[in-house]
Amino acid sequence: MVLITSCCYQPTAQAQIKNRKIFDVIPASQRAQFIARLSLYIEYSLKDHQAELETLYNKETLCGICKGETKCIDECMPPMTVEVPEGYAATLIALKPRKVTSYSMAHYWDYSIDADQQERVSWKGKPPHIVKSKVRLFAVYENGDWYFSLVSIPGIVWL
Repeated sequence: MVLITSCCYQPTAQAQIKNRKIFDVIPASQRAQFIARLSLYIEYSLKDHQAELETLYNKETLCGICKGETKCIDECMPPMTVEVPEGYAATLIALKPRKVTSYSMAHYWDYSIDADQQERVSWKGKPPHIVKSKVRLFAVYENGDWYFSLVSIPGIVWL
């Protein structure tokens, strides 16, 4: 008896993007490039390849993390820092875009991308657990290519 199995390989980032219709808002002539660059963004994020990820950030994002132009490095004042508790570890395991919309609130972004994010989190030696959150990043088309922002968690305001 012969058992034949087949295996379909899908790159990790491509597997994160299931519904291609969410990209219909992107002009058809730029859509393939947008999806390819976003797939790289997801791949580099999942693999924690920060140097490669930085090649996909726009100028403002690089400046915000004190990289890029000399002026950004010399006059760097990061807006905030986060102190990570001792024994805390988080690993990104999923970043799945679910909606892309035109964005006009800030002139330097063309689109916002809403995504579902999952991280494996452990703290002080306790078993890891999965933390799910809704996140957003932004995209801009400049100099013939697509660039992105850092991933951000939409703010919650309590009054």
